[in-house]
Amino acid sequence: MLYWKSLTLRMKHCPVCQQTYQDETLNFCLEDGSHLVSDDFISNSPTLVNIPSFSNIISGRHSFGQIPSIAILPFVNVSAEADNEYFCVGLAEELINALMKLDKIRVAARTSTFSFKGRETDVRQIGQALNVNTVLEGSVRKAGNRLRINVQLIGVADGYHLWSERYDRELQDIFEIQEEIALAIVDALKVKLLGDERAVLRKRYTENAEAYELYLKGRLWNRRTVDGFRSAIGYFQKAIELDNDYAVAYSGLADYHLLLGFYEILPPPVASEKAKGFALKGVELDNTLAETHSSYGATLGGFDWNWETARDEYEKAIKINPNYLPAQQYYAMNLAVKGDFEKVFEKARRSLEIDPLLPIINANLAWFYYLARQYEKAEEQARLTIQIEPNHFSAHWVLGITYGQMKRFDEAVSALQTAVNLSSNRPFVVADLARIFAGSGKSAEARKILKKLAEASKENYISPVNYAKIHHSLGATEKVFEYLEKGFTERAVRLPYLLIDPQFDEIRDDERFRELARKVHIK
Repeated sequence: MLYWKSLTLRMKHCPVCQQTYQDETLNFCLEDGSHLVSDDFISNSPTLVNIPSFSNIISGRHSFGQIPSIAILPFVNVSAEADNEYFCVGLAEELINALMKLDKIRVAARTSTFSFKGRETDVRQIGQALNVNTVLEGSVRKAGNRLRINVQLIGVADGYHLWSERYDRELQDIFEIQEEIALAIVDALKVKLLGDERAVLRKRYTENAEAYELYLKGRLWNRRTVDGFRSAIGYFQKAIELDNDYAVAYSGLADYHLLLGFYEILPPPVASEKAKGFALKGVELDNTLAETHSSYGATLGGFDWNWETARDEYEKAIKINPNYLPAQQYYAMNLAVKGDFEKVFEKARRSLEIDPLLPIINANLAWFYYLARQYEKAEEQARLTIQIEPNHFSAHWVLGITYGQMKRFDEAVSALQTAVNLSSNRPFVVADLARIFAGSGKSAEARKILKKLAEASKENYISPVNYAKIHHSLGATEKVFEYLEKGFTERAVRLPYLLIDPQFDEIRDDERFRELARKVHIK
């Protein structure tokens, strides 16, 4: 629709061994594991050739040392039906999530291990790149309700098998299989578990195998697009129909409805009612889960602007599972509204230690730098995120608004045009493009977009805060406060973050702005 900017294939290079690759999907050197960079990236940002090697990035820049460590690769689907891929991915994720709850084992992050999916790479090389001393790989054959799961644990040092097993079972036995695999890994790594630690591995969220399958499908559809959100919601709802006490499925529904509000896909009142209902149900069903406390806290902050109580919920979630990423990220966003950026970056760094290659975590860090007015760091982090995932719209969006604050308008427009297309014309991204046009003296272009948003609002939800952004760039201050007040009235999910956004620094001392911040509980 708007301002398409084509993406071209680029050569990639290893800054350490100078190896060159033509595979644009490859992000790390196959020889030494260093982060690959493209031609134009090197010329535009020469300092980034010093990005640490893959093994340093994925381990949070700390060696696993003598602590037993493992990378769990996505299981290979050897079923006749390709649709069973969700089951293979979900099984590996469930094992990762279970073992990450144990302090006595270091588990390589999902995004790091899944970057090897579909590649013929020696297990010892994978282990060296991921800085672990063991690798688990396996395959799944699923035919109806019959399962055949083959797994093998391999030592990285010599490539020898430490343990292997084949499971020929029924689908309803999947929970026992997961427990057996997890406990076998622990035994093979010679880790001694206490009773409560063993109970963590035996924790079941449902006894219904069909509901579990639907939950895994919902997780696989975790994509930040309209279709992705709606597909995931559909699967979670079907899972709950089969097991009305499935707490983590309620948590998933709450998170997705919160995101539907945050990404302005649903009007706040609609998203709020559903998200808060699902979150409350989840925590009532099981208050021993990080997932349920995290989701409940997110709805308290996202819709009620009850920041302090939300922080209490995040603390509970992190105490239960320090490696639960959503809680760490929600907490960081909460602290950003509070203006405590020292703690924001502490939470952001912790998130990167958990899953250093996850694009949204990296994009959020860039956004936090932007909100903290650290524009050079925001630019560098956004560009690093784009290297990790070239089609991640949030990274291009942050890069664009950062360039806007730096008065590098041509680069800002280019980045935001890309973000507009990658985000399927998300209104908040389009609005930022419009305000950058206005800021660079192209008011006519900004007004065209303003008119198109007004037309689109006849059939789609357009948040009032988007109009406020554009009117501010056009110098219409009275209109700015008119739309900010409308955003407050409908409790626009992005309003608190807009109130701490540097684009409004010029009117921050206006008493109307101060009063609005007080009403949103921003100090």
